Amino acid sequence: MKRYPIMSMLCTLLVLSLCLCVAQGTTHATIIAYDWSVPATPSNSISYHSATGPVLADDFTPAVSGPVNQIEWWGSGASSTSFEVTFHGNNVTTAGRSEPAYPFLSQHFVNAVGVNVAPNVFHYTASWTPQDVSLVAGTPYWFSVANAANGWTWANPPAGGPTVGTQSFPALVSNGGAPSVVGGPHDGPWLPAAPGAITNFAFRISVVPEPSSSVYLLLLTSCVGLISCVKRHRQLRERA
Repeated sequence: MKRYPIMSMLCTLLVLSLCLCVAQGTTHATIIAYDWSVPATPSNSISYHSATGPVLADDFTPAVSGPVNQIEWWGSGASSTSFEVTFHGNNVTTAGRSEPAYPFLSQHFVNAVGVNVAPNVFHYTASWTPQDVSLVAGTPYWFSVANAANGWTWANPPAGGPTVGTQSFPALVSNGGAPSVVGGPHDGPWLPAAPGAITNFAFRISVVPEPSSSVYLLLLTSCVGLISCVKRHRQLRERA
């Protein structure tokens, strides 16, 4: 007779586990993995989508793992709503310098209309679809954004460093060309974006966080326990 309360408890645990899984998938649909952005200030650093650039890239190390689903960046007003956005892995050269790896991880062309948030500073937001870049927390990456029209400049972040994630290297710029044999600037050579100075750029990366393994473990344990209890209950009924 005591098996019925046990079955009831297991059923309740299973339902709670399912609710936790659903809640985690809805409440935390998007989370910031990296942020060094506001208040942004204007810069003179042009990032232009063309065969010879100049194209800018800045590194970031996310605090959270998961596929990228939203990107945000700050810069001057743009005469085109089309932006080339590229994610690179991190390549350490023979000289020990970090730079964007080639081939890049993914590149999308997105449309974004800037919202004026400060003098000559606009906030741009775009969805990352398809979600073909999955970030790993603690791993360095490079983020590049360039406008389809010449003259757009990428804004600088405030002093003090990122509020989410970490950042390790000065921003870089590429105009392509020798020794590269690939068309376009994204395979380098990469040079300091501000020779003689350290500069970085304002952007924010959001991801869909990976589900907690503890929730899955609880769900699995509940299912196994419920199945075992049902089998035991059936065996006892057959013997009666």
